[in-house]
Amino acid sequence: MKKRVIHCCKIFTLLLGTLAQAAIIVDFTHQDGTHVIRAADVYSLSGDTWAPICADDYSIATYAPRIFSDIWAVGIYLKQTSASQTILQLTDFQVSATTTNNPLVDIDFANIFSNGCVLQRGQTVPIWGTATPGDTITVEMNGQSQQGIADGQGNWRIALDPETAGGPYTLGATGSVSGPAELTLVYFGDVWILTGQSNMYQTLGGQVRNFPDDYPAVPDNSDNFDDMRFAIVDIVTANTAADDVTMERSWTRWQKSALGSMSTVGYFFARALNEQMDANGMADVPLGFIKVCKGGTSIEEWIAEDKWRAAKTANPGLVVASDASGYYNGMMAPIQDYAIKGAIWYQGEAHTASLTRIEQYPILKQTLVEAWREQWNNPDMPFYFVQLAPYKAYTPLPADELWAWMRESQESCQSISNTAMACIIDGGHQCEIHPPFKDRVGERLARLALDQTYGISTVHRGPTLQAMSISGSVATLTFHNVASGLETRANDSQPDADEIAEGYLPVSVSANELAGFFLCGADKRFYPALEATITASNQVRISNPSDVPSPVAVRYAFQNYPRCNLFNSEGLPAEPFRTDDYDFGEAQTETNGHRSENTKPSRRRS
Repeated sequence: MKKRVIHCCKIFTLLLGTLAQAAIIVDFTHQDGTHVIRAADVYSLSGDTWAPICADDYSIATYAPRIFSDIWAVGIYLKQTSASQTILQLTDFQVSATTTNNPLVDIDFANIFSNGCVLQRGQTVPIWGTATPGDTITVEMNGQSQQGIADGQGNWRIALDPETAGGPYTLGATGSVSGPAELTLVYFGDVWILTGQSNMYQTLGGQVRNFPDDYPAVPDNSDNFDDMRFAIVDIVTANTAADDVTMERSWTRWQKSALGSMSTVGYFFARALNEQMDANGMADVPLGFIKVCKGGTSIEEWIAEDKWRAAKTANPGLVVASDASGYYNGMMAPIQDYAIKGAIWYQGEAHTASLTRIEQYPILKQTLVEAWREQWNNPDMPFYFVQLAPYKAYTPLPADELWAWMRESQESCQSISNTAMACIIDGGHQCEIHPPFKDRVGERLARLALDQTYGISTVHRGPTLQAMSISGSVATLTFHNVASGLETRANDSQPDADEIAEGYLPVSVSANELAGFFLCGADKRFYPALEATITASNQVRISNPSDVPSPVAVRYAFQNYPRCNLFNSEGLPAEPFRTDDYDFGEAQTETNGHRSENTKPSRRRS
């Protein structure tokens, strides 16, 4: 290593012996009150280029200082040759140069890239990785050729211009001194992130094994697509944003033998999306799915620290878990340059332990969505999420229950722009926090994406309350989103013998009745609707004249585990609702005001 430091003179000559006796002549001057440096390059080497790696606001992107009048700003500049790198530091009245031997390395793509990856069509696509520090990297794909320079640590990032759907292509990267790299079978299509906690993580193999009677025989031989791919990010937590992710599974072709580790929700989402896109003139659009999830996580574990701290400042009293940001740092932050179409999200179970956490959930959800859109540089990124499934022991006459309030909190999150919710109130299990029926979840998320992202007209929401009127003892409810009309469907959930022995009640409702409605009078005591009838394509009438002669409020499916069966003609369930604004615990039932949260044990299957 050679180092020369020169002080406080008008004109100097700096000889860098390792660079073929090249010289820099510098002249310190002032311009607009700021110290600058005039430099003349008298290098005998051809093609020398200096690039700033840590310069102030006066720096320019790249310098080839061969003209005396060039102005160099105070800063640090890097020059790379095949054998060494020189760092030139220019400060007020001081110049120093350090030359070190430069170990040559091969180009490497970041771990999220691999053979078979799907890149997002229609967007600028960043490609990044590592190489020899200072090397000029050229990335080529489908006729494009883009260049960038590796920084002093060897990190490079190059953006490809937007492309239409297509492939397979070869993605190549070459350097002037670094060894080349190449990826094959690369596509441009649509990329979706599958994220959240354990109900998104649940694998297809595990779900089908645990609940063989609740799923079709999947995966099957129809799962055989060259242009559908998936990848799985390994579970990693970190105190600060990691440089790269660890992959549990690199990009993998969509085929029966590989899909056991795929997210069950993601699998059915992908199948439904692909089928309808093919049927609606988009068969040429490849699809990619990245599973990034971890069981038991709170929402703030997926939010960058500066974002949730800003939310706490704006919302005094906001509760944030002590392990916030950990999985964001280890699993999400390193891939947020990877261009995507959108995200599907299944999470919320971790917030049902207290009313405070439930009531604050929309603040954290909005923080997450807005932060991700900013970090992905995709301000309108679609974000579709799942409302919690029924869970815990069924009670015929419930008091206020936390899971019902959590669903209401989740429903309110649809006020965030370009988000929507999939209701699965017909898809729970009393003693399984990881219930089956994830085919319904994935398919309903796909309905949202097809209608709102792809413009394929699709009934994507079940009945939602539009209005209520009361006449005497009768409440008439009018609904939106009924498709061709309201209907009842059978809904059967039978605990096994062991569960019945533990006190779990069978929950069965036939298509010949309408269940799930409760009414209350001014005493705020809720009773079940003894009469409930669909009276028009979009109307239901309910009453219990003996117990509630003058109703003032109605609730539907507003329980941890409700017995309910109102659907629209597309088979989408009516969403839980209440027309009252009572505080938690204020409403009562005919059980003399007794209020309790069921504490029967759950069985968790992996």
